[in-house]
Amino acid sequence: MLITEALRILACLCAGEILSGVGFLPFPGPVIGLVFLLTNLALIGEVPQPLGRLADNVLAVLGMLFVPTGVGLLAYTHLLRTEFVPIAAAIVVGTLVTIVVTALTSKRLAEFEAKKRAATEGEATDAAA
Repeated sequence: MLITEALRILACLCAGEILSGVGFLPFPGPVIGLVFLLTNLALIGEVPQPLGRLADNVLAVLGMLFVPTGVGLLAYTHLLRTEFVPIAAAIVVGTLVTIVVTALTSKRLAEFEAKKRAATEGEATDAAA
């Protein structure tokens, strides 16, 4: 049922907001809630079909969430003109850092997976002999 899955998401979000608000964890509440949701799904072992449908429905209207951002940009055009260089630098540097960190993480994970696969294949060869 979609309402059950929506409640699951809201419960994880609320728990994350509470932990963030009281200062137990130095991360934003939605990030903590996402970790809770991921942990919950890992314990279940699969993504329930209604949760997948709910995610698809949210993604279908995701573009609408950017409308307030566009309005905000228009409202602060004068500020954007005066602070263009620092804003552009932050966007470019942030994007480059994100790309580099993602590439390094992907490389590390691929190496780890290759070592893990080689170890598993080595054990299988030893067991067959």
